[in-house]
Amino acid sequence: MRTRYTMYGLLVAAMMLLCIGCESSAEAPPSGLVTKQLHQFYPGDLSKVDHIEIRDGSTGELKTYTDARQVQRWLSEVRGMSFEPDPNQDVRVGFLYFVDLFEGNDRKLRFTPSEVDGHYYLYNKDLEERIRELFESK
Repeated sequence: MRTRYTMYGLLVAAMMLLCIGCESSAEAPPSGLVTKQLHQFYPGDLSKVDHIEIRDGSTGELKTYTDARQVQRWLSEVRGMSFEPDPNQDVRVGFLYFVDLFEGNDRKLRFTPSEVDGHYYLYNKDLEERIRELFESK
């Protein structure tokens, strides 16, 4: 009989540990990071962006887009895309693509599908596809 209670006790303890483990894996985002849309990161007016540079992280190839209509059309497609903070803010290396937005010679914003301003966000596959489409269009 005592063995049965011991087994039940161990089972309950194991279930409690499992529940505690599940709760701790759902970490809150780092202090100050909130879900934002791309345009909210831009320090100014996106309509003033006059060119975009995209670098392919696997080849190093850099492409520049200066056609005002193409630039603004692309920005209108991606401006509302959301960046949800990644609870894991450990430093990472490498990128698939990064995008720089310019006004004249001033780079105003650099982002990837998972990083903005040195902070990490959950990977945005839709944004990656839009970047790839623009990159492959020229």
